[in-house]
Amino acid sequence: MVRSSRLRAPTSPWSWRKASCSATSAELAPEIQAKVLRVLQESRFERLGGRTTIEADARILASTAERPERLVERGALRPDLYFRLNVVRLDLPPLHERAADIPALAEEFLAEACRHHGVGPRALTPDALARLKSFPWPGNLVELRNAIESAAVLSEGPWIDTADLPPSLGADAPGALAGAARDGRTLKEVEDAYIREVLARAAGNVSAAARILGIHRKTLHEKLRPRPAGKGS
Repeated sequence: MVRSSRLRAPTSPWSWRKASCSATSAELAPEIQAKVLRVLQESRFERLGGRTTIEADARILASTAERPERLVERGALRPDLYFRLNVVRLDLPPLHERAADIPALAEEFLAEACRHHGVGPRALTPDALARLKSFPWPGNLVELRNAIESAAVLSEGPWIDTADLPPSLGADAPGALAGAARDGRTLKEVEDAYIREVLARAAGNVSAAARILGIHRKTLHEKLRPRPAGKGS
């Protein structure tokens, strides 16, 4: 669900601050929601530590995977902010209900990932594309983007097959995982090896590696932190 609200234009031509931003409203702390509401109502704000009031002209896009009425009911979203944002409403069906869009989205995400990581052109095999179209995608576009980025970085050649897709997509276990199971390696050992491989292919960029792994940057730092012998296994 996406809602759009436009701030009214400032009276002074010198006070224009044109910007576009997006946020998931329910993830904002209550005090931040109050500040966003004030900016929407008054079209002005002060920078942190500043004394000058700045006139604002911005378009606010707010999205949530949950119906906003339910967020209001349980207190996660301020009612006044909800009604102020409720200007233009777009209800977007979940990704699994629009499988026909997945090929175009996957192609765009793949080209973006290849450019970002400096790898050669990649393409999805028909089997890989069929797997993407049949997956339920509980994480919607973010999960699809992460899966495509992971495959783009970890694939060895120009073609991405089902074995290159993240295991969470129910892909067949590639040779490395089959070998780890045969050798009796622990889950921690396999996870550590996979993290090191992703980090290496991301050129040591922790933020990029965390995005590929589908975890928070802080979580990845925790996993990379040395642990005393006998712990964390």
